[in-house]
This record gives sequence, structure tokens and C-alpha cells, in this order.
Amino acid sequence: MEIFKPNLASLFLLLFFASGEIVFGQITADEIEYQMWHKSDAVDKLIEIPEKWEDESAVILFKSESYEYKKQSMATKVNDDYYFHQRIKLLDKAAVTEFSEFTFGDLDVAAYGRQGVFMGIKVIKPDGSETQIDVRKAVQMQSYKNSKEKGKVGGAYNKLAIPDLETGDILDYYYVKISTHMTQKRYVFDPVFITLPGEYPIVKGEIKILPERRCFFNISVNNGAPEPVLRKIGKKEYYVIDYGDIERSKDNHWNYALRDEPTARFQVIISGKGFIDSEKYFLGEWEIPKTNVSMKEFEKLLGIIVKRPNVNSKMEALAIKYIKQQLPITDTVQFVRDLYYYFRHYLYFEKTMYYGVEYAQYLFTDRFRFIGSFSYLLKRQHIDNTVFIGTKRYIGLIDSVVLLDEITAGIKVVLNGQPRYIYFPRESSVLEEGDYKMEGTKIYATLQNPGITRSVIFRDSIPVSKRADNIQLGIVKAEFDPDGSNTLIIETRLTSHGATKKSFGPWLINPEDYYATEFEFMQNHKRFRQSDYSKMDRIMGEMKENKKGLNKSREEIFDMYLKDNYSIPECELDTLIIEQAGRFSETNGVVFSYGFSTQGFTKRAGGYLILDVGKLMGKNIDFDVDDRKRESDIYMDAPRQYDWEIDVEIPEGYYVDKTENLEYDVENNTGFFKSSARLDSTFVHISISKAYKHNYEPAESWEKMLEFLDSANDFYEQKLVLKKK
Repeated sequence: MEIFKPNLASLFLLLFFASGEIVFGQITADEIEYQMWHKSDAVDKLIEIPEKWEDESAVILFKSESYEYKKQSMATKVNDDYYFHQRIKLLDKAAVTEFSEFTFGDLDVAAYGRQGVFMGIKVIKPDGSETQIDVRKAVQMQSYKNSKEKGKVGGAYNKLAIPDLETGDILDYYYVKISTHMTQKRYVFDPVFITLPGEYPIVKGEIKILPERRCFFNISVNNGAPEPVLRKIGKKEYYVIDYGDIERSKDNHWNYALRDEPTARFQVIISGKGFIDSEKYFLGEWEIPKTNVSMKEFEKLLGIIVKRPNVNSKMEALAIKYIKQQLPITDTVQFVRDLYYYFRHYLYFEKTMYYGVEYAQYLFTDRFRFIGSFSYLLKRQHIDNTVFIGTKRYIGLIDSVVLLDEITAGIKVVLNGQPRYIYFPRESSVLEEGDYKMEGTKIYATLQNPGITRSVIFRDSIPVSKRADNIQLGIVKAEFDPDGSNTLIIETRLTSHGATKKSFGPWLINPEDYYATEFEFMQNHKRFRQSDYSKMDRIMGEMKENKKGLNKSREEIFDMYLKDNYSIPECELDTLIIEQAGRFSETNGVVFSYGFSTQGFTKRAGGYLILDVGKLMGKNIDFDVDDRKRESDIYMDAPRQYDWEIDVEIPEGYYVDKTENLEYDVENNTGFFKSSARLDSTFVHISISKAYKHNYEPAESWEKMLEFLDSANDFYEQKLVLKKK
């Protein structure tokens, strides 16, 4: 069982199990154990579960998360402490297996200072007897490149077995991280997003937040989560969210938990009051919870973003120099594209030295400053644009935000009559593709052009992309091995555009596939010095050295992808060629081809050769009995379409007399699945198309979606029967 939590994994990179009287500042392991296990009799009495949950795999009897923040008195240090305690009852073998092993990060001793992570685990048997697990018996493991090549790749981790765990047992465990950070006059702690429902039902839960001494505290609760209540616990006053009787989260596919399920979001910032006027963060009053953001504060944030940047800073100065090389502007569309790709190049391919180590510039670039600079440079060239702020769809509505991390900034610019939306880029972002998580959202915006002297805020919305912009096409040719065996040889060329490219990330497209074209593109738009060429030669040399290893790792991953996608136990990858990385406006599609052979699709029965022809389009989404009942709305990245053109060779001596089972035509207002087949003397030609018409469907449309999704899965099970002549 992994103890890492989705929003808190970074807390456990340094893990130290303290024992005896090893001291972290004024805290010992014994003190932590007493605080977590022996301070509250009420928790010990939680051993029974409600009758309604007796058929669940496991039930959480008690779950507590505590966050404590404090500026140390008379010191330039802040405390950031996290306490987690959970008691869970295991009701079936699956839960026992899930919790019979804990995995966690590399062990590291943190001595001399107020730093450390403590952990305790005990098993409570149905008769009430308790066994404490010795956490020092964790076994250190090592990650390797693959099962054949024992080359270490770092990321050592530890395994701790929980012996004699049985159905009916209660597992009671805690982990605590005590941290201290150096600061001057301000410190921004990481935001915390908590969804109350999880994999198992919860009898009783609590979230405690302690913001002390000069802390600004922003918090919001949504979708029925209880409001925080100020409560004195010992000598400290906590904001406490008490909750309970929480059913497990059931809808895990196409689900935005932060929008639909009870959640709590908060952040603490320690800052002097003199920073407030120029601060981007939505600050309230010291030590008083801020629970909403006003229109005036949104307007203030937009004003900070569009404020004229410091053109003497490196990013703006280099951009202005780059623009001068492009003047005069003869094609506005091409200019905006080139400027976007120049910034992307600067952020991810231009390095800066920091303490003797090279880092990409994006690590030092504020996302709001990037938007402000880009807008200013467009305005400088008399290109009207609109700067806006909004929230990604999975977060919620902009009017419900209370944390700056919930805000996404962007620029709208109209090119050839088409609105384009510019965001802080990633290393392979394409201008025209924008951010699919922002589509369909409401935004606050302000127009920027040379005649604007004062920003005026207005409401707008981001349109949803068209299905035609998000299409994936697979061209497949399947032939039987002429040696007479059951081996099928498959050649596929796949082209993916827009939102469908999400499936093919860094695991498929690695730097070796695009560094050369990146440098080639920039050489056509920017004057390079000799040192720049030397740097490019060095990088390409390193790429060449790493190419063999990178390709080998990718092929191993792709082999796993083939087995999973086609549901076959064995296959042999023959070729894998990346034809296009899909990183520029004119070449925005990912294009790659692959060939493999397998006996997993065919079998012989008498004079028949039977082919699992439906599997040639790859695995579809299939839902079990529980998933077919849905209560939450359906959120998807974008409207999208998947097409296949499949040619199956008819081997010599065989014929096909029936393809009617491959004909489907199911369509409604949520999407469609269609297929057709035709015969000639040599091949069976199959055309398939599956489409999602929208990026959102209400829960009541779920049955409609299942109609065409079930048709696709039904097609997946279809056979093609070839008969001997």
C-alpha cells in the first residue's frame, strides 16, 4: 500500500524513522507517538462500522489531517508541520492485500535542526490485542532500468511488510513531518486541496489548520463540506473541519472531484503588511480566514499582470531584441506564432547557471509575468489583445476561487478572424491548441491596445474546440505470415491532432525526437552567435550518445503499451518510427508508425481461420456493473473523434463470405460509433469512427453515452471468419 497522498507527495521525500530519544529540535519520536496514539481515548473507541458498509472492502474508522504553520519568534524561520493519522478496518482479502505492504521514499537522516519524519503502525485484532510494527525493519529497494538490465536509475525506495494481517483487523497508523524553512519577510506555503470522499467510506474525519503569528489564511469549502470552526485544543486555537458518514467516491472516470464532491482548499502565507498593496495573492487580514474574492481583487490582479514589465530584465530584453530582428511585420499571424515559439524556446531550451548547475529558464519565470510580457510586446507592435484570468474546468468556477493557485492567466488575440488563446507554454505546446482544461470556462478580461490608459474588467468565456480539431486516425494493415502459422503481421501509422495527443506524451516523444527541429526552427528566426552553435552541437552530441538507451527504453514501454492496448499476452515489436513530434503550428500532429507481429489475434478450427478483428482498433473503455450507475456529471478534455482504416489481407486459399457483423451505426446527441466493411479479392476493408460530441455531459446523459460506448466494445469482440476454399 502506498502512503503517498496525491497533493502531499513532496512532503515525504526525506523520510527518517526516529526511535528512542533522537531529538529534532524539541521533538522526540516518543513525544510524537504519545501525541498520535495516546492523547485521545475517543479514537481508541472507534472500532465498529455501520451496518450499511458491511459489504465494503474496507472502512476508515477515523482519519485526521493536521496542518500547522508558524513564524518563529525573533527568527527568520517558519514552521511547516503535517500530522496524518488513520484507523481503517479491513473487511475482505483485497483490502488485506492492499495494506499488507507500505512503500515510501528513500531513507534519509535529518540531524541538527527542526526537521524529520516520524511514523508508527500498529495492528489491532478483533479480540482487542495490539501489535506495534517495527518500522526500522523496512527494506530498502532500488529501481532499475528494466528487468534485464540492472542499471540503477535512482529513486530508491523502501518496503515494509505488515505480517499476519487478516480480514477483520484494524490498521492504525500515522506519519508526521516536521519542517522548518528559512525566509526573510514572507513565505508562501504550498496550497492544499483535499477531497473528503476517497476509495473507502469514512466514519469520522477531521481537518485541523493552525495558522499562527503573522499568517494570512485563505480557505474555502465546497459541495457540502462542513464549514471550519475555531476550536481551542490544548493551548492552541485550530480551525477544524469535522466530517463523517462519507460514502466512498464511486465515479472515477471522467470525474472532476473538486467540482462535484465535498472539498476543502486552503493556503497560508506569512508576509509583512507592507507587501499587501503590490501582492498578487488574495490576502485578507492577519490570522483571520479569508473565504471569498471580490471583483475588485480580480481587477487588481489583472492590473498587476498588465502592468508594464521591466524591459531591462533578461526575458523582456531578449524578446525585444528578437522582435527587432523580425521587423517590419508583414504577416501578423506569422509574427505572433514566431514570438510564441521564441518564448517557448527561451523558457525550455535556454539555460541559466545557478550554483554551477544549468537550469531551464521556466523554473525562474512567473506565469503571470510571462502573460504580462507577451501582452506588452503585442501591444508594443500595435496588435490588440485581451488579457484574462480564469480557472481550469477541474477546479470549478472562477467566482468560487480563493487561492491564487486556482487562477490561470492567458491572452486572447484574433488572427485571421479566429481567436487564439495563449497560456504559459510547456516544452511542446502549440499556439493553436491552447489549454483544453480552460475550454468552456468563464473568465474575467481586460482589453490591451495602445489607446488603453486604464484597464476595464469585463466577463467573457473560452469557446470549446471543434471535434474536427481533435482527431486521431489509425491506418492499419494486417497480413498473415506466409509460413502458414497463426502469426499476424500488423503495420500501423497513427496521426493524432489536438486533444487526442494527450495519450502520447514524454513516454513516446522524447527530446531526441524534437531537439534538432527545435534548433532548426530557431535558426530561421534568430541570429545565433558562434557560442550558440557550439552549445547546439554539444547538446546534439549528448542526444546522439543517449539515443540508443532512450530508444531501447521507449521500445520496452511501447511493448507494454501494445500488450495492454490490444489485450494480447505476447507480441514482437518490429519497428517504431517517430515521423513528427507535433510541436509547431504547421506540423501540429503527432505522427508515428509501428509494426509488430503476434499470434494473439488468431486461431484455427478445422478448415476455418478465426481472427479477432475487433482488437485491431485497440482497447476501448469498458465499464463494470458499478460504473454503469453514475450520479456525477461527465467532464472530458474536448470533443474528439477516433478513426481507423483497417485492411485485413485474405490469405491465399481462403475466402470471406460474411462481414455483416462488422456493420454498426449508433448515434445520439452525445456521440456515435459507426463501422462498415467491404470485400475485394485480396482484402477486407474496414472503416471505423467513434466520436464524443462535447467536452461535458450532464449525469442524465450517461445512458446515452453508454449506447455508443457499448457498441464500440461490442465491435471489439467481433471475429472475422476465413474459410478454406
